[in-house]
Amino acid sequence: MNKNNWSNLLVKYFKLNIEIEPQLFKACYECLNSKGGYIRARLINDVGQSFQINVDIIEKIAVSIEYYHLASLIIDDLPCMDNANFRRGKLCIHKTYGESTAILLSLALVNMAYALIWDAMAKLEIDKRNDIRELIQNCLGLDGMINGQAKDLAYRQNEYSIESFTSIAIDKTASLIKLSLLIPAIIKGISNYERYHLQNLSTYWGLNYQILDDLSDYISDQEQTVVNTDINNSEERPNIVLTVGYEKSIDEMERLKILTESAIASLVKTRKRWESLDRFQNELNAKAASIIQASKVA
Repeated sequence: MNKNNWSNLLVKYFKLNIEIEPQLFKACYECLNSKGGYIRARLINDVGQSFQINVDIIEKIAVSIEYYHLASLIIDDLPCMDNANFRRGKLCIHKTYGESTAILLSLALVNMAYALIWDAMAKLEIDKRNDIRELIQNCLGLDGMINGQAKDLAYRQNEYSIESFTSIAIDKTASLIKLSLLIPAIIKGISNYERYHLQNLSTYWGLNYQILDDLSDYISDQEQTVVNTDINNSEERPNIVLTVGYEKSIDEMERLKILTESAIASLVKTRKRWESLDRFQNELNAKAASIIQASKVA
């Protein structure tokens, strides 16, 4: 499924109608058509297809996780949070439509995400529903993304270390990747061994994506251009490159690559169908190579 398909599904399930207040309607439409990478949705779709899970269930779960992601970005960009001006090359929602509309939109996204995911889980066995419910609470609640954002806001450069970077990135970035890998896996039914490696894989991928984002911000800052989350270039926001340096950041990324490939190999030993995860690792490797090349030019 290509990016346009995912964008269409996000609009379809959100059920926009002309009775919505015009400013909020415009903000919803722009947000749902923001053309992101849909990494989480694609992960869910690939795992779901590999295990022949009902397409309707997979679609609803994938769209709901993307709604959570969009809501987190809107909140993260607010002046009281990261105070960002741009996201994906465009003005942030709160810059175009105001803070109040941005907050209402994020609430609408979270509300629709919960509704969709519970609908998708309606016919599952009770133990699987409970497992997924607890997983969502852990990933999105006070033990997950919310705590990660709180630690991010409390950051100070003289307290920052690779350990604090890891803690923040696991909570903020890896949480939704964990949901994307584990929810369809739980629906299918997995061993504790598989679950262990999927949890590790989500952590490695989450950390790697965060390092790549920090490298991109660092390169953009070196070129003195506007970046999507420009506040991250200041010394008041977490950035691994500003903390441990460029070379050590690359070393950490290489270490994570080895761990990731080992986790995928361990999963493939249990079921060949996990080979679908290789595609995402290859995409990550290509993105890393592109950013490293750009850094040499800068």
